[in-house]
Amino acid sequence: MGFNTAGTGTLWFDAITLKEEGTVVTAEYTSDRNYLQSVADATGIITATYNYTSAGLKTGELSSVTDAAGNTQSYP
Repeated sequence: MGFNTAGTGTLWFDAITLKEEGTVVTAEYTSDRNYLQSVADATGIITATYNYTSAGLKTGELSSVTDAAGNTQSYP
């Protein structure tokens, strides 16, 4: 992603799709649209799920991330 001119401001978006080497990746966000909740590949398979602490829904603090194989990385 590139920009032709320098500038400042706020960028708002409701959904995002990333495309890398022909692969479409879709991101889902929490109900308040503040934090990433899951990422799916081009076939719709969820490749990562992000879980937040209760406070984390306000601060972005992760409690764990789970990959498509079911492996979970927890954060103390």
